Amino acid sequence: MASQDAPVSPLCALCREFADDVIRFAFTQPDEYPASSRWLKDPAFDCGYLAWKDGFRHHDDLASLAASAQAGCALCCIVHNELAPFGPDDCKGFVVFHPFSGFTFHFRDSPSMQARPPPWIEQPRLYEFCQRRSRLPGVTFEDPAFWKGHIDPWRGSHAIPGDGASEDVFDTARWWLKSCVETHGDICKRPVAPLPTRVVDVGVDDSCNPSLYISAGEYEPCAILTHCWGGGIPFKTTKATLQHRIKGMEVSQLPKNFQDAVEITRRLGLRYVWIDALCIIQDDPADWRREAAKMADIYAAGTVTISALDSPSSETGILHRRQALPEVVLSSEYTVRRQPRTFERVLADCPLNTRSWCLQEKLLSPALLHFGSQQIFWECRYQKTPEVAPTVHLKYNPPVGVRPFMGIEKYVPPEGPFWALWYDAVEAFSMRDLTFVTDKLPALAGVGARFRQQNGGGTYAAGLWVEDLAQGICWGPAWDHLRVPNRKATGFDRCEVLRKPSVAIAPSWSWASVDGRVSFFGSDGPWEFTILNVDMVDHDDLMAERSLGTLTIQGRFARVWYLPDSHAADVHQNIGRLVLKDDGNVCFTGAMLDLERDKKKECWAMVASARSPGSFKGFLLFEEQGSHFVRIGFCNEQNTLTLDMDKFAEMTITVV
Repeated sequence: MASQDAPVSPLCALCREFADDVIRFAFTQPDEYPASSRWLKDPAFDCGYLAWKDGFRHHDDLASLAASAQAGCALCCIVHNELAPFGPDDCKGFVVFHPFSGFTFHFRDSPSMQARPPPWIEQPRLYEFCQRRSRLPGVTFEDPAFWKGHIDPWRGSHAIPGDGASEDVFDTARWWLKSCVETHGDICKRPVAPLPTRVVDVGVDDSCNPSLYISAGEYEPCAILTHCWGGGIPFKTTKATLQHRIKGMEVSQLPKNFQDAVEITRRLGLRYVWIDALCIIQDDPADWRREAAKMADIYAAGTVTISALDSPSSETGILHRRQALPEVVLSSEYTVRRQPRTFERVLADCPLNTRSWCLQEKLLSPALLHFGSQQIFWECRYQKTPEVAPTVHLKYNPPVGVRPFMGIEKYVPPEGPFWALWYDAVEAFSMRDLTFVTDKLPALAGVGARFRQQNGGGTYAAGLWVEDLAQGICWGPAWDHLRVPNRKATGFDRCEVLRKPSVAIAPSWSWASVDGRVSFFGSDGPWEFTILNVDMVDHDDLMAERSLGTLTIQGRFARVWYLPDSHAADVHQNIGRLVLKDDGNVCFTGAMLDLERDKKKECWAMVASARSPGSFKGFLLFEEQGSHFVRIGFCNEQNTLTLDMDKFAEMTITVV
């Protein structure tokens, strides 16, 4: 993020030759090179595992690269800092630059690529070429003048300012918002809905103090803030402060996230923003329950959701100086810099992605403007786009359970509800954290309301749906290599350790009865058991903090011993087995207790699904407690053992 006034960086003769050639080639691989050049054609590097394209032969060895860096060459310094830590054994041969598909570099033993692949092939040190200037005043992205002299966005990047609050940043954000609303069609169409009960009126400019506005059913554009509380927020709306908030709020008294949300809303050209801590009366349980139940509609109707990705608390702020990236100024027009983190990596690592409440805010919003530590991102039902390439619509590879929910209407098959979509959302939700255990079910209520609305109904029961409850109770601890498309698991690397919450909020058969990542297990064939009755205390209540009840299940059962793996390195790898109590020769592997996986236990195994040898066989595990049973685990058996159903007797049990 070098200043447009920064001088050209000092370069050695080889780096200068390389930079001049790449700029002269317009960052596009030419058909031919001068015979005397140091360029090497593609066959020398087309090794099948990474398409590097043509390369430039740089310094001859690590020693000469280090000497050039020591002498002050800025580009050699970056390359040396990236490659030298791999050690001399992986830094043999000459250095090669590959500038035509991003910009990466590595050592090679010879141009023929006979050496073994170096360790950085899976995670290459990627840099990119950048235009130093942003756009000319008054020139927008759709104007052909914007692209005059710019690098092809697939080969280089748009310049991004070091100041996250700069006008260039908001020009980009406003253009994204305008394009989404005006050109993305029905897929991004916001529902026609009135303002929420209360919103923050930010005024027309920064001379106005924001105030809490009690809406009167107006249909006005409104931004939404999704953020991490990071503990208590001293400035929030309570019964005692409600009238003060309505009269007005000094911007300087607001938490930094709220100050920035007010500024962002104004600079996007909007008048209202919904902020949970200000728009819900925090010490009024009735108001909280009433407004929280509307979150599905609030987020779905929002014009744009302001996403504070990298703010772990309300006082961190959203608009700030950005993290500096290694960068070299090649000329008056171009630089080369380390690529910013990808959208997927930012989402995986950011504080916002760890909070349970924030998942439904992401799933339900038609469009999100994400503020990261290096750049902003746009995400809507039509596209995702980074600031470094503001007009490029990147291929969507979202985390499980995210984008399909945003466009749920498109994914519901005509023959009926698409229950698997719910399990995707629950799996994503279970990865996140809650401050209060009793918020678990309410934090997913908005997603549940949206799911029921779009799927044509459904009876809710402790985080599951009665209409698909046989599948819903077949869950277990998640594996780190969690998923393949057909929802069947393929083995174990590391298994999640689940925890018992401090307060029982759901029956043992629900995933909500434990804390930690869960996964749902499918079946190759019909289920081998029948749920005869569902009896819930809080019947079909999405907002219930505790949802307890019983299942009456008819199936085939056998007494078994659960035996932990005595050779497991730790509890994450402790995947046990089941041995029939009446026939110790029959053993099933892949058994996972929800809790206490390291202890031998006598229990009951119920056949959940069973097919021919070599196919998936699932068993639900129960422990007898008086006249009732509790679910304690799941067994995912995939060996070739033939299942003798005669060893399992038909029973009917009640599970709490």
